[in-house]
Amino acid sequence: MKGADSAKMGYGGFWLTSEIRGAMFGLPFEGCWTMTCDSLKKKYVGSWIDSMMPVLIVFEGEADSAGKIYTLVADSVDPAAMKPIKGRYVLEVETDDVHSLKFFAPGPDGKERISEAITYK
Repeated sequence: MKGADSAKMGYGGFWLTSEIRGAMFGLPFEGCWTMTCDSLKKKYVGSWIDSMMPVLIVFEGEADSAGKIYTLVADSVDPAAMKPIKGRYVLEVETDDVHSLKFFAPGPDGKERISEAITYK
């Protein structure tokens, strides 16, 4: 999928919001990602919604010591089966202009595998 991502810090400078627009499977696609550092949990927390499924995904996790790799765990959903799964997201800031997001989910054998990967430029 090719698309555009418009990300900004807002809501008092606490929340990163990212609006994604493009086309997927020939249909218009929209998604919204939010993330902040929760000062009570001392973890990064956030959410994801999109135009492909009526499900709110909530995640939390930590960053590496350099603040370049964020590993986030979510009660997610298998979009093909519309069943709950435990997912893992790894967001990596490669440069100021490039970052990637990989989503790991259980495969048919139950072992974790990459199910989606996005490179933002």
